[in-house]
Amino acid sequence: MVELGSGVTSVVADYVRGTPEIEHHVLARQRSGADTGEDLKGAASSWTELPAEPPRAIAAVARTVHRVRPDLVHAHSSYSGLYVRLAPGVPRRRVVYTPHCYGFERRDIGPVARSGIRGVEAGLSRRTGAVLAIGPREAELARSLDPAVPVHLVRNAVDLPPLPSAPRSGPPEAVASGRLSPQKDPLLFAAAAVAARELSPGTRWTWIGGGDEAVTAQLRSCGVEVTGWLPRDEVLRRLSTASVYVHTAAWEGCPMTLLEAAALGLPVVARRIPALSAMGIPRLVDGPREIARGVLRLDDPGTRSRAVAESRAVVDRHSPQQQMAALRAAYEAVCSAPGRRAALPSDGASTSGASE
Repeated sequence: MVELGSGVTSVVADYVRGTPEIEHHVLARQRSGADTGEDLKGAASSWTELPAEPPRAIAAVARTVHRVRPDLVHAHSSYSGLYVRLAPGVPRRRVVYTPHCYGFERRDIGPVARSGIRGVEAGLSRRTGAVLAIGPREAELARSLDPAVPVHLVRNAVDLPPLPSAPRSGPPEAVASGRLSPQKDPLLFAAAAVAARELSPGTRWTWIGGGDEAVTAQLRSCGVEVTGWLPRDEVLRRLSTASVYVHTAAWEGCPMTLLEAAALGLPVVARRIPALSAMGIPRLVDGPREIARGVLRLDDPGTRSRAVAESRAVVDRHSPQQQMAALRAAYEAVCSAPGRRAALPSDGASTSGASE
């Protein structure tokens, strides 16, 4: 619904491809410079490009719901959650909301602003039929906002196509992936790169992605390679040849980049934040020197072997089969609840997805 890009695109694409028996009418606006290369338009039954202006976006949601008359309206991310739940003529019982990380988890704004966002989310919960959370932390927060709203855990999933064999060569490479934004905290990654070189020169540090030009310059000044935004298949190829995946985000929902790196067999060193703790991500650390030490410890073959096994265990908890079973069960529960339509038939009632 506002801006479609990065991890949200991947998740919505998973939902659409994984439930071919359902009609998906997608309303979205592509975020500039964050196209993952996935053909979401081709997979959906229809696609409506939404305007950037909130009043016009709300009106577009209302028109589409009136035209399609869907069984469910699934809003993905904060802005689309706002627009869908403010759109006239959209019954509460049909609204399903996936925050993809609540806005009040942000750490680049002050406590007053976070409290205000939480208040808005709590108020909008009265216009929500159910929350479909992508991770345990998000489910916990949803229940804290309004215990009366049903919450279903539909974990993000990872299912990568086979990649050509690409043996690692050269010095060890630590990589991160994503938009250069405050959420991902790339400057922590830069500080960890500096700390690692002080402890043991030789490791390469690479950020796969792009964004703020000033941040890009700061990363490069710290010796970090910045690739710029790449298509998803190229991102996966770059990840597959790396030595370790480093996740420095200050707040998260259930990061697809981390899951993809783990699925490619990379050990993971990640910042200790509530979302990753709730996901059961191992090797969580605090601060740049701890990140650097975590990366350098993986030079030991035994430590690396254990870390790779831990990555496999994470991937096992986020399979497409588990995701689609949970998604179908959640949709069925919402449609079958008292006061709602009959359950979704196997030959496909329609659903409308509004997505950032």
